[in-house]
Parts: sequence; structure tokens; C-alpha cells
Amino acid sequence: MVLDLGDNALLQTLPHDFSTGLANTKILFLDHCNLDFSTGSEENATTLNDNDSGALEPYQPFSEMKALEYLYLHDNSIRHFPASIVANLTTLYVLYLRGNLLQTWESETTAYMPTD
Repeated sequence: MVLDLGDNALLQTLPHDFSTGLANTKILFLDHCNLDFSTGSEENATTLNDNDSGALEPYQPFSEMKALEYLYLHDNSIRHFPASIVANLTTLYVLYLRGNLLQTWESETTAYMPTD
């Protein structure tokens, strides 16, 4: 399945449950959307755990997309890209971030990617 949401300039952030129902998506286009995962960093960095324990969990808008192979996030306004955003996406072969405003990069971000 391919989902193309590119060229949506008003799409600036993704909800925590963005990937619900998208488990079979293999290719996702979110290019030219003005996305910035730093916007409202307190909101995006963590979310309350479902069990209401008060524990904080990382922001993972793509967590349900277990078949995702290609993620196109180029030409957005992304300044900070925490590794948690793509954590557990073990089938992701391409992460395309060209044309952003990246100020930080976590070495763990690509640790999950297949090596073959």
C-alpha cells in the first residue's frame, strides 16, 4: 500500500495515533508538508502511557506501520529528528530527509535499519 500525503503545507505535525490502521503501508510520502517534529516539542517528545501510570513514552507517530519500507520526509521544516520517531520500523530501507533544517541527529536513528 502507498499513502501519499505530500504537498500539504498545512500539515505541520502528526498525531500520536497517526499510524493506526496503516499497518500494511509500505511507502509513505509526507514531503513538502511543512512538518516539524520540534513544534510543541513538549507535546511531541512524549505522550502519556495508555495505562494512566503517568509514565512518559516517546513520540512514535509511525509505530503501527510495521511494513513500512520507504519514508519520504524531504523538503519539510524538520529541525529535530529523535530516533524514537522511527524506532521499531525494522523493514524501513529508505529514510529520505533531504531539504530539511536538521540541527540535531541521534546516531541511534538508523540503528534499526536492515543491513542487506
